[in-house]
Amino acid sequence: MNPALIRLLKWTPGIIRTRQDLVRGEINPSDFTRLLTMTEPTCNLKEGEWAQVRKGLYKGDVGLVVAVENWGVEVLLPPRLNPPVSSSGLKRKRSSIPPKPALFDPAEFSRAHEIEPKKLPEKNCYTVGGLKFEYGLLRKGYDFHSVSSTVLDIPSESFFLYESSGHPALNSIFYPCLREWSFEEGELVTILTRGYQRRGNVCASGTLTGLRDRYVEVDLGSELGVQQYPYQRVRKDIKIGDFVIVGNGIHAGRTGWVHCVDHFDHDVVGIVETSTIDPDIGSNPPGTVNVSPSSYLIPLILLTPLTDIRSSSQSAQNC
Repeated sequence: MNPALIRLLKWTPGIIRTRQDLVRGEINPSDFTRLLTMTEPTCNLKEGEWAQVRKGLYKGDVGLVVAVENWGVEVLLPPRLNPPVSSSGLKRKRSSIPPKPALFDPAEFSRAHEIEPKKLPEKNCYTVGGLKFEYGLLRKGYDFHSVSSTVLDIPSESFFLYESSGHPALNSIFYPCLREWSFEEGELVTILTRGYQRRGNVCASGTLTGLRDRYVEVDLGSELGVQQYPYQRVRKDIKIGDFVIVGNGIHAGRTGWVHCVDHFDHDVVGIVETSTIDPDIGSNPPGTVNVSPSSYLIPLILLTPLTDIRSSSQSAQNC
């Protein structure tokens, strides 16, 4: 093969290759006819939809489709970059655990790897080592067999990275249901819309087929009725003084009392660890919990109110 053909094949998604070169092998003469017969692949993915990667390093990750070509799709993904090689020269043992996803930072990458990413003419776009990054997200091509249009949910970790990137392609995108969330009919929620809050009751689960896999229906009362909202605008109705449990992340399983709620600046909740609460807290009004050194902030979407405990606490106050 001539150099131009090799270069083309290396940039073609679906071609098997290693770090050294393309993987080549002999073709059985009986397969010659089939190789010369091309069929148009069926694709039910469109630009602006979510897809799940089925193969390789990003297997299981959920990405946003930003282009559909005749050979496959291009998706945006939170990059999983290997850490820099040790300066000792010792070979790093290969791990079966993929690197943790994080937004690409050209300055940090240059410092850690001693390689200067190339700045592209487009805003916040860089390329390094054959990879292209846009607003910290990896733009990667996949053939149609390597992605699935079936996306039931998205990990909250990925959701935070997409939201933090500020990529313009995400401005009008509705996210799938977050994996750590669970809503029930009749549950009180807070809707975040254009800088203010509205409270209402969840009327239907957002995990059903059709449009409801991206929305929940919320009853806002007799004046506004039932409205549809995307998942990224829906929050558990958590208030100061509530007792909550963390559903995911490094604090998963920990419980505590809410001492502050910030919906709009960082969308976080301040938690005071259960063990640091004064035994007489039942007699204190909500919002008067003393913040101790063991308090911490947690994203609101990772919390679930423990209603049974909340009800018990309220009953104790009424006694």
